[in-house]
Amino acid sequence: MYRFAKIAAVVATTLVAVQSASAAITTYTDLASFTAALAPGSFSNPLNGLTSGAIQNIGGNGFTATVTTSGTTIYSSGSFLGANVPTDNLTISFPANNVTAIGAEFFQTDQSDVFQATQVTVTLNDGTTRSYTPASQATSFTGFTSDGAAITSLSFPSSGVAVRYASFDNIVVGAAIPEPTTLGLLAGAGALMHRRRRA
Repeated sequence: MYRFAKIAAVVATTLVAVQSASAAITTYTDLASFTAALAPGSFSNPLNGLTSGAIQNIGGNGFTATVTTSGTTIYSSGSFLGANVPTDNLTISFPANNVTAIGAEFFQTDQSDVFQATQVTVTLNDGTTRSYTPASQATSFTGFTSDGAAITSLSFPSSGVAVRYASFDNIVVGAAIPEPTTLGLLAGAGALMHRRRRA
């Protein structure tokens, strides 16, 4: 039993070290490609029916996303979430530390909730950034997957343009399908743990 515990500890330490050292982020510009990279069990939320407030907690299937703002209130149109003031930044954090895939439609709106073709910049906690100017909300999707370390937060700063509000909709949060190298390590770990001692 001692040998089994020792092997399990070595394997677990190796997996953590390999994941931390080799974590790579993949960026997606369309929902279909992003969805194909998701493991089963993610959650999606169209953000309908929410009310404005200081913090928004959304989640499901064991994944939690907490939305905060650099201002005092997150605005809800009833069908998407956004900044309440043009200079406010939005942050989506994942406190359970189990998220390796996040995607949503990120865009700017005016004070009447009308989509604006203004530059959007989305940044992950590790510094990965995507900047783009969507032509419509339907083309505003950005997704990220990590093949190692958990994604702990995503920030969506204000555009700095008057009467332009950082907004997002149709969020999807979950786990990415493990890369082949990670799957190989997991398979090897399983084989070591199930190996029987021979006489």
